[in-house]
Amino acid sequence: MNFIKSSILNPVVVCVGILFVFLFGILAFFQLPYQLLPKVTYPVVSVYTSWSNASPYEIESEILIPQEKVLKSIQSLKNLNSIAREGRGSITLEFKQGVDINAVLLQVSQKLDEIRNYPSGVSRPSIKASGESIPPSIYLFLESLDPKVEVQEERAFFVEKVAPLLERIKGVGEVSVWGGRNTQMQILLDTKLLVYNNITIAEVIDSISKTNKDTSAGVLDYSARSYRIRVKSKFKSLEDIYNSVLTNRDGRVVYLRDIAQVQGGYAKTQVYSFHNQKDAISVRIYPSAFANILELTNAIEQEVQRINEEILQKKGLKLAWSRDQRGYILESIALVQQNILYGIVFAGLVLFVFLRSMSSVFVVAFVIPVSVCGTFFVLQLFDRTLNIVSLAGISFAISMLVDNAIVVLENINQHHKRQKSLLNACIDGTQEVVGAIFASVLTTIAIFVPILGLKSESGQLFYDIALSATSALVISLVVSLFVVPMMIYQIQRMGGASFVGWRSQMQGVGAKIFKPFDWLGKKAVALIGKILAICLQSAIKRLLCIVGFIGLCGWMFVGLYPKIDYLPSGNQNFAIAYLSIPSGLSYQERKEIAHQIYLQNKDYLSESGYKPKTPKDPVAIKDLFFIGNESFMFIGALAQDPSRIKDLIKKLQKDIGNIPSVRGNVFQQGIFDGGNGGMSVDLYLMGDNLEKLRMNARKLMEKIKEKIPQTIVRAIPSLEVNNKEVSFYPDLQALSANGLDAKSFGEILSTILNGKKIGEFTQKDGDTMDLVLKSASYTDIPPESLRFAQVYTPLGNVVSLQSLATIVEEYGIAQIRRHESERSILLIAIPPKDMPLDEVLKTIKTEVLSEVDLEGQEVSLKGSADQLNQTKQELKGGLILAVVITYLLLCALYGDFFYPFVIIFTLPFAIVGGFLGIKLTNLYIAPQALDVLGMLGVIILVGSVVNNAILIVYQSLINIREYAQSPYNAVYNATLSRVRPIYMSMLTSVCALLPLVVFAGSGSEIYRGLGAVIVGGLAFSSIVSVFVIPALLLFFIGRETKKDTRESV
Repeated sequence: MNFIKSSILNPVVVCVGILFVFLFGILAFFQLPYQLLPKVTYPVVSVYTSWSNASPYEIESEILIPQEKVLKSIQSLKNLNSIAREGRGSITLEFKQGVDINAVLLQVSQKLDEIRNYPSGVSRPSIKASGESIPPSIYLFLESLDPKVEVQEERAFFVEKVAPLLERIKGVGEVSVWGGRNTQMQILLDTKLLVYNNITIAEVIDSISKTNKDTSAGVLDYSARSYRIRVKSKFKSLEDIYNSVLTNRDGRVVYLRDIAQVQGGYAKTQVYSFHNQKDAISVRIYPSAFANILELTNAIEQEVQRINEEILQKKGLKLAWSRDQRGYILESIALVQQNILYGIVFAGLVLFVFLRSMSSVFVVAFVIPVSVCGTFFVLQLFDRTLNIVSLAGISFAISMLVDNAIVVLENINQHHKRQKSLLNACIDGTQEVVGAIFASVLTTIAIFVPILGLKSESGQLFYDIALSATSALVISLVVSLFVVPMMIYQIQRMGGASFVGWRSQMQGVGAKIFKPFDWLGKKAVALIGKILAICLQSAIKRLLCIVGFIGLCGWMFVGLYPKIDYLPSGNQNFAIAYLSIPSGLSYQERKEIAHQIYLQNKDYLSESGYKPKTPKDPVAIKDLFFIGNESFMFIGALAQDPSRIKDLIKKLQKDIGNIPSVRGNVFQQGIFDGGNGGMSVDLYLMGDNLEKLRMNARKLMEKIKEKIPQTIVRAIPSLEVNNKEVSFYPDLQALSANGLDAKSFGEILSTILNGKKIGEFTQKDGDTMDLVLKSASYTDIPPESLRFAQVYTPLGNVVSLQSLATIVEEYGIAQIRRHESERSILLIAIPPKDMPLDEVLKTIKTEVLSEVDLEGQEVSLKGSADQLNQTKQELKGGLILAVVITYLLLCALYGDFFYPFVIIFTLPFAIVGGFLGIKLTNLYIAPQALDVLGMLGVIILVGSVVNNAILIVYQSLINIREYAQSPYNAVYNATLSRVRPIYMSMLTSVCALLPLVVFAGSGSEIYRGLGAVIVGGLAFSSIVSVFVIPALLLFFIGRETKKDTRESV
């Protein structure tokens, strides 16, 4: 059955099919979720464990090391990092791409359940499907609307009542609340009454811990019923606490009320935050691995509005919105959609210049909307999103969608000129190029096969390009073979005299407008014909032509080889700064640093009414916030005018420099980084000795700054060891003589200082708070007075602390970082934006690590550097596989091993052309390295540029086999007959892609490198291939005449 003929003679059926494609495509377009980037999964799980007042050393030894031992054996684990801070330990587990995050969460939970010997007071580990490598998607701040309401005291209310409402929203991985003071039920001991009643602190702790506990006593079965027996003695009121019996000696009962006061209070806070002009509690929303950021942001906004109106307003509070990615996402998608429309218009103009017929332009251009609508439907079927990468894939496909239609149209026109009827011309002209078109599309699609197998972060980005481009090309193949000939036939039949006259009139007007183009086109074709005739005259000239172009290609390859980078940073309106401060600063000192930041910027806040009158005036700040604790200080800011974000960065950098003893670096938030401020090289220096780690880390920092000027290097944790500590070295003999041991001595110290958590108190509404034992006699005690503090011992003695231990003032660290179960220091090196990551990586390996003696300590390179290496290896293999697949497919289609080699020979010219595109982009548009998306462009060129060679080879074989032309005439005539469609196709492709390269805006950095490579590769290879391919083909096509001779014999 002749399907082409059937489609031509059954236009209604074909039109219904097209209408279905439009219908489902348009519905899919409006239903597809919008997102900045494809679903790039970050399989990250974090484990948080708290232990009040524990030092980083205790957190490391008692919590992190046992947890690491059981977690490091989980399958598919890629990286294991942990941090020990005062009172808290966290572990971040990064898994290989493609793992089931739900299964991983279950495994982590099961492994943690194996640990049963945590010290007293350690909280149950909390497991979250997010981590350090995933930056917050939304910043919120809890603020006070009423001057009488102290927002810092509302932390417990927010954590218990509001945060769970946000956590239940689909796509939320974690709600991180920083700042505020937790509520406590405090038991304030009077040390004099302790002595008077002959009671020790250890006895108080033991008695309350045993009393404040519900106990299950089993089940009693009696008659037809079963009764559960429970002992319920948990404290429910202050009276319960006061009436707790501590001792009963010789009939004398001592109650807690006899020695202490009980009151509600607040824990000390180490975190300070402000938002614009108000003190605040920071609330950061981290997305889960598969969250749709736009949908998540909209859902959070609706819930925040409801929470403010129904819950917070009654308490004089407000959850203020600070920063999200929604505006950048929508602007980026709008820009790429605009670029697609411009590309379609430019491609249409090129078609009109060549075809000079509105009907022909309409027929060819009709392929575009049908294919694009069909692609939207396919994206929805595969549960993808509408993002700038998938849209860039559609834009790339648009550059090739019309190629097949042009070939069909031109060939039908050639057959019609041979005096064939319109129907036969449409049928024969289409059938003749089916093989060429099918080979062209098949080879283009085949190169995406290796891409679909990539599991890295960049591989997931490529998936959307591969899916959208492949879908569009397959649909365009069907439309070109069945819809285009039908439209040509039906339009010509239905047009009649009026239609011909209208077209002739257009051609008449066009003849005057496009006369220069006609002259230029004829001269160009004539020049190509003359040069081609010279190149094909003899074997020597053909060889010189091939060798000459190969030499030119080699010279250009060496001279144009671009710098390699990982992924572009983007241009988000968000400045971030990490501050480095002297260790050991008090809460008030850290708050004063934040106040200095505020004072330098308060007059420039848009909220206060500031508007710059001229571009030289200081930039208006739309939003400004600060978050900081004893080991972490962070500033975030948004410019009122997004185009002036660079000015805001400079201003903040200057402001930080004005604060004594404070250093910091201000960055622009990158699209693909984890909050570091840009593409970075992460160096993990690992070893057991912390002092050696710090010393070697300083060496590496100095050497990196020396070898790579303007590089910002940040150390985590800080290399400064000036955290003041007062260390007690117990005198075991003195402790034993007083009836104490090291554990009970530590409990005494904890009670005297910050208080010791001895349980929980359940309020009437069911919420719980910490039950804390504190000394009423020692509040805000200076360090030098600690040695004189008096304690009552079990043997009835009142002694000073200095008689029980040696007290030494020392310096310690604020946190301990671990990588792969070893102590480590992380150095984050952020190079200048004009220096590609590959160059930075080479410099660090060859000029930094090789020159620094690390005394046996190991260095592991991670972050963007590690991902770049992985992606480069994957793409190298992908490129080779794409070439092999293309070659083998062509061998199968042509039934020959030589002609596919001729076709593949165009690839070196395409690659060099891609490098030329990168170079021209750098010179005339914007700085552009060859990032991984540009590398993808090189692979895409494998399937794109062979199309021109396929047309020449295919038509040459038809000329020699069907029309019995000589090898020279067959190749020469085939090339000249295909010059017009080749250059028409190339120019439409270039014009369709050019807006992606030229027009700057939100998100344009992501796909500019990809567009530059494809534009340069298509243009250069199209110019060169019309000379090199015929010259090379003539060395092989002579086999056809010998084959005919053998067959006749």
